[in-house]
Amino acid sequence: MMPQKIFCQTCFVISFSLLILLVSCAAPKEVSANKNVTKNLQIPLKDIQIITPKTELKEKRKGQFIKHPQKRESLRKVMLTTIQQKFPDMPYVEVPFMFLDSYTINRKLETGLTFKAIEAPKEIITEGKPYSIFLCTNGYFGDLESGVLYVVLIDNINKTRKVIEHYEYKHSPLKTEKFTKKILKVLDKL
Repeated sequence: MMPQKIFCQTCFVISFSLLILLVSCAAPKEVSANKNVTKNLQIPLKDIQIITPKTELKEKRKGQFIKHPQKRESLRKVMLTTIQQKFPDMPYVEVPFMFLDSYTINRKLETGLTFKAIEAPKEIITEGKPYSIFLCTNGYFGDLESGVLYVVLIDNINKTRKVIEHYEYKHSPLKTEKFTKKILKVLDKL
């Protein structure tokens, strides 16, 4: 009888431990989709400049993605104007690379701006201030209305970058009022 009692107690302990483990795994946790890697970083605004925003804009119609260079340029200007209104005294540096075709820009930046990478792509390293703010968006309109907006802090001295904020939006980026509010919300994280 004794070995059976020990066996039952052991089974109970194991079952109870598994139950606690399962409950703790299933319990809701506060998880951030975007880890703020600049949590303890304190940078004076006088050490920051704005660089040309990156925009990607496509229309989805009947399963096709159509490029709109004029609307893309217009969206880039909206982004830049919004940043300059938020930080009127912050210097602006044009990155000539950003005026190339979107395929070239995206191919270079998307390989260098992954969330895992720390090194900044050389195309967006600038002089003048120790840090640059780089605002990026990939947006769609038409049959698919959504996009992603993120702010990247570029350390021009160490040639590194940190993603400050990353937001998904569920509207056309051409809805300028909504898009501007989203940009301002993202910039409030600075």
